[in-house]
Amino acid sequence: QGKELGRRWRALGEEVRKQYFVEASEARVAFQQAMAEYKSSDAYRQFQAKVPRPPVSSTTSSTYASTTCALASTFASTAATTSAYTLWRQWQGITNAGWSGAALE
Repeated sequence: QGKELGRRWRALGEEVRKQYFVEASEARVAFQQAMAEYKSSDAYRQFQAKVPRPPVSSTTSSTYASTTCALASTFASTAATTSAYTLWRQWQGITNAGWSGAALE
């Protein structure tokens, strides 16, 4: 299915494809403007107030720091977003398939 879509896309003329890029660009700008408005709204502030936050304590901070250092050495060649996601999963107590947690011990 993907190959067929790619074939069809390449078969379209340059002008037709350009129209799609223009539409996508306009949609992206509209989305960014809507998000900026939303993030400055009371609704967004109310939503943020409801988001559970972890308790901040010296234990949490030191655990976070040691976990971050362990992940940094374990995932030295991994993208930062992947390392951050793995840290988040560990912090949430979600076990990741294939992750032994040895770096955190």
